[in-house]
Amino acid sequence: MRLLTLPASLTPILFLAIPLNASGQKAQETGVAESYVVEQVVSDLKATSHRYRKLLDRQSMSAGVYILPSGATDSQRPHDRDEIYYVISGTGKLVVESDTLAAVPGVALFVAANADHQFIEIGDALELLVVFGGKD
Repeated sequence: MRLLTLPASLTPILFLAIPLNASGQKAQETGVAESYVVEQVVSDLKATSHRYRKLLDRQSMSAGVYILPSGATDSQRPHDRDEIYYVISGTGKLVVESDTLAAVPGVALFVAANADHQFIEIGDALELLVVFGGKD
């Protein structure tokens, strides 16, 4: 098992998650361009019993927010599409087959289609932006 880490000097990327117009009001979704306020989606998701909320579902890709509370068990099964997890906040590890990756804020983690994977050792609750290649 290998532990792969990235430098702490990486600057987190800001992702947005609820369509807004120039005035900050909810925008009409045209499908050409959308923005999302992820912080609000995370807050809304935490107020439910759900762990995942889909943001986007297109032919070429889909995306959502995934939350794993501290100490949670990740019960995912392999997906038939490549995916990237961007760690918004929290700590843990992502085991992908024989590799172990550090899941810390500002890190993007790639998982190939059909690879066994699971988040483990979740310390602070993990808040993740998930992007899948292809349609759900």
